[in-house]
Amino acid sequence: MFQGGMAGRNDGRSFEWFLVWTGQTMKKKLKQIPKFSKEQEEQEFWHTHETTDYFDFSKSKRVEIEFDPGIEAPAKSISLRLPREMLNELRVLANKKDIPYQSLIKVYLAEKIAEERKAG
Repeated sequence: MFQGGMAGRNDGRSFEWFLVWTGQTMKKKLKQIPKFSKEQEEQEFWHTHETTDYFDFSKSKRVEIEFDPGIEAPAKSISLRLPREMLNELRVLANKKDIPYQSLIKVYLAEKIAEERKAG
């Protein structure tokens, strides 16, 4: 079956892993997407189904999104220097909440800004 010493190998790797590793693919029969009468019904469907069963992403193409001239992107990337210990604490807290530490920083900043606005 496998060549190059792979025959009989039982290290937990699947045949699909071997195909990916060697650059080969298996043709997968895609499922038919049902018709939805409401957006809520479609949302519930995609929350419980795997998209790779319905779409062949190997044929996907990269799409570039451009903003109209004069319109700023909704978020701006910045560089921020933090003490190592503070960053480590943020990472620990974020890990406990199961969110990226950058998101936790944004939450904390938003809360402090709202608090300052209320104060006056």
